[in-house]
Amino acid sequence: MCNLIKYLFLLNHLCFIIITMFGWLLNYNLLFLQLIVIMSWKINNNKCLLTQIEYYLFNTTLIKFLYCDKTKKYDEKIIYVPFIHRLSLYLSFLTGLFTSILFKN
Repeated sequence: MCNLIKYLFLLNHLCFIIITMFGWLLNYNLLFLQLIVIMSWKINNNKCLLTQIEYYLFNTTLIKFLYCDKTKKYDEKIIYVPFIHRLSLYLSFLTGLFTSILFKN
């Protein structure tokens, strides 16, 4: 049962990432979600709140689950949001903001 909860939490985190990145394509109001995520990273020193909760509850993270070798020791940097992921959200936010301004009816 615990594994099921862990996998559901990780799946929800992955869905949240996808909605946050591309949700503005369906509804410009989701740009506020991107802004909230960006601000939470800035306030929390580029650490993801959901990743910290995952590690606290399940001793694993989404990044560790998807990318890391299971035999390696946990690296503290896994809690930090990688620069390329932050950059992609920044660019997505700016693109969504400019398109919402330019094409707003």
